[in-house]
Amino acid sequence: MADIQSLLQEKRVFKPSPEFAREANWNKKKVAEYRELGEKNPERFWAKMAKENVTWFTPWKKVLDWKP
Repeated sequence: MADIQSLLQEKRVFKPSPEFAREANWNKKKVAEYRELGEKNPERFWAKMAKENVTWFTPWKKVLDWKP
């Protein structure tokens, strides 16, 4: 089987304007806080994400149901 070769070598970076960045919902501090929460307590992190970012018809009761 032949290898797939990528011909695109894009190196440009497109930074947002300062005005756009000021209106962003996330900033470096918020990203760092969420990253720390996700590393320290993944279930709490995902519970927070589910509660804040998903509209539920029936509220969930358990964040993780895993049986290996």
